Amino acid sequence: MRGGIYGVAVKRLYLEPYSSFGYKVVKKGDFVIVEFTGRFKETNEVFDTTSAEVAKKSGIFREREVYEPVLIIAGEGWVVPGFDKAILESDVGQRKLIEVEPQEGFGARDPSKIKIVSEREFLKRNIKPEVGKTVEVNGQLAIIRTVNAGRVQLDFNHPYSGKTLVYEFEIKKIVTDPVEKVIELIHRLIPTVSRDKFKVSIDDSNVRIEIPEELLYSESLQSFKIRLVRDVIKYLDNIESVIFIEKFTYKLPQKQTEVSKETIQSEERKQS
Repeated sequence: MRGGIYGVAVKRLYLEPYSSFGYKVVKKGDFVIVEFTGRFKETNEVFDTTSAEVAKKSGIFREREVYEPVLIIAGEGWVVPGFDKAILESDVGQRKLIEVEPQEGFGARDPSKIKIVSEREFLKRNIKPEVGKTVEVNGQLAIIRTVNAGRVQLDFNHPYSGKTLVYEFEIKKIVTDPVEKVIELIHRLIPTVSRDKFKVSIDDSNVRIEIPEELLYSESLQSFKIRLVRDVIKYLDNIESVIFIEKFTYKLPQKQTEVSKETIQSEERKQS
């Protein structure tokens, strides 16, 4: 007997979750494009933003930085916990203002992370300890808080620990197309290269990516490919390998010859 109600076949219809306002609701694992500005509540000082205009007004603008809405995979810990939770409770197109307590931000200040070191340890390494300077000690970053009577106070807390944060943000869109997801993962790693310079296709469980020639001589190309393979395998369903296509063009006196090389990097999913 076929499934249905009173002998009538029923087609199942699956709808995306929507809020009572009619906006599409973000759920865990969604690829969301987010525009945001983060400030410290106590001083209203901007510490992070996707807006070039806000960065310039706040005095934190960096010439080589790309200012634009960014990719965040909801619920994956790409941002501080309080902001991550707020994204999951948001709708596409709505602008929100939230407050994040230190415990849900960069953490509460931990007195045990304050250490005292002899000034001689710095001088032996030809380092002049200065208040406010960031130094690396045994692979950990610390800020010099005081220098007094031959002793240096080091603070291993995160520079933003203990601060209440205020985020103003808007979910611009949810990316659902698998090819577009790969392109956004690429752009996150190399934001200075235009998205349309990468040619991406998906065939069964394989992703093919043609690398633009301008990147083929980059020293960081291999590390970029390794990180991208990891992200694609982790965040896209049913993908088992990533195939990189590298094309080199040489200009000869009579004609132009194109040499193509395919490199395959794959990683099998771990059985859960």
